[in-house]
Amino acid sequence: MQLAAQETAAGDDFFWIAEPVASLLSTTNFWTFSGQFLHRIFESSNVPGFLHICGKTLRLTESMVLTGAQVLSIDQQTDLKKSMETVPEDIVIMGNVDPSLLHFGTKEEIREEIRKMNRITRSHRNYIMSTGCSVHEGTPEENVMLLYEEAEDASV
Repeated sequence: MQLAAQETAAGDDFFWIAEPVASLLSTTNFWTFSGQFLHRIFESSNVPGFLHICGKTLRLTESMVLTGAQVLSIDQQTDLKKSMETVPEDIVIMGNVDPSLLHFGTKEEIREEIRKMNRITRSHRNYIMSTGCSVHEGTPEENVMLLYEEAEDASV
């Protein structure tokens, strides 16, 4: 809670928490060992909190919502369509673009994946396109720019 309070006091517009191994926990254990504490942190802040959990998190989605995070950053392994159907409209889903695709994929493969995601999220106003995890070192800058360009084209 101290870090969230310090970031808020410093004038930050949001704060971000990563729980990289939480997807290994059962729903019950997630809440027992992580979720309830995340809830306290998110509730203690006056600015929006982002929560990122690596891996397949669909079974944890409802518990992730209960943490009070305003933005749920999901990994590319999580089913985007089902996540969008599960999360209330006042919670933002962010992510899901595979960083390995950005690193190793062709421009056409990247374009097709982003267009597929745009079709899935077209009727949802609570989606921010982003990578599902960190961008790999050495990822071609033009591939990252393609992600931004395709996302911007879809929002017009």
